Amino acid sequence: MKPLLLILFLFQSLIGFSQTTTTTLHKTKIGFVLSCKNDMEINKSSNDTTFTVFCSFQNQQYQHITDIGSVFIMNKEKLDKTIDELKECLKYMDKKSMNFSIGPFSIYDFSKNLYINDDEKYTTLNKKGVLKWIEWLERCIVE
Repeated sequence: MKPLLLILFLFQSLIGFSQTTTTTLHKTKIGFVLSCKNDMEINKSSNDTTFTVFCSFQNQQYQHITDIGSVFIMNKEKLDKTIDELKECLKYMDKKSMNFSIGPFSIYDFSKNLYINDDEKYTTLNKKGVLKWIEWLERCIVE
């Protein structure tokens, strides 16, 4: 009987360490390019809650292979910084004679689109998409 109780106790302890619940608070797709979600993860054993914002995109360099880039946000400071950088980019999106870069975002003189960069991966968003992304990010919850 004692070995059975010991096994049950160990099994319960192991289960307690790995119990997390993830809930998507809201998600959106911006154009055909950007898929975003705002998640809340609760660790049941420690009662810790983590909020994340994850936006992914297909690298425009490739059409026939999957190569995913992303923007990942885990705290309020990074969220605010991302929103501020996007708002700063809006000022330059109509000026086709100038290059501008801030954080992972760039605007080039040959295009009015915003380039979102993640290492060697990139995608583009037009001004309407950037405005929609900012609006969505402003509703996101992170700590």
